Amino acid sequence: MTAQEVPDFILEIAKRAAAATGARAVYLFGSHARGEARADSDVDLLIVVDDLANLRDTGIAADRANRDRTAHVDFIAMHEGHFKRCASLIALEVARDGVILYSQPDAASSFQETTSVFMRQFMNQLEATRG
Repeated sequence: MTAQEVPDFILEIAKRAAAATGARAVYLFGSHARGEARADSDVDLLIVVDDLANLRDTGIAADRANRDRTAHVDFIAMHEGHFKRCASLIALEVARDGVILYSQPDAASSFQETTSVFMRQFMNQLEATRG
């Protein structure tokens, strides 16, 4: 899925969350990003921040989004350094399937370069264990 295919209400939620938290980037992941969402599917958004103080604001943005929508929105906030190291399963899922909905100029390209290297290394290690 591309950002152009993302429903408008999700784009609006991402925009509001980015503004409320000072996010470096906002990614859609999960069933909506894979194009597998059903009517009862929740919306999974990863908010990448460079200041952990902004994490509280992420919770406030999530509460507001869930009051305003019939679809449930799950916000996950992660520090940019942690995210760039792909230091969680969520970061790996975003690297594989995520759709970037908002990004400060250098945030997305930096993460994409990091994940590309990480994924290549992971696949090489996987192939080595199979061979």
